[in-house]
Amino acid sequence: MASAAGSIGDYLFGAAFDHAAAMGRHFGDGADARLREMTAQAGRILAEEKASEAEIEAARTALLALLDHAAELARDLPDYPDDLLGERSFYPALAWFCPRHPFC
Repeated sequence: MASAAGSIGDYLFGAAFDHAAAMGRHFGDGADARLREMTAQAGRILAEEKASEAEIEAARTALLALLDHAAELARDLPDYPDDLLGERSFYPALAWFCPRHPFC
């Protein structure tokens, strides 16, 4: 049986992956690894806190806002691939995003 923490983390990462795909983008290696860490951490924290569905959805909404911000930044980067959310867009967006519970 999957743990609650793993299920929440997987749900959050899946939502992020689907959101990026809907924008026509994919994660670069660094952004992918960092998102996996962040969503796993969020899953552990939310499970420990026995978070409600509303709290989990609030975390999902915040995560999608991070990706939207990264996509906005990517559009302004010269010679940046149109289909990527990578280190040059994701990490500056992460600096805007953090600290944000339960991700960072």
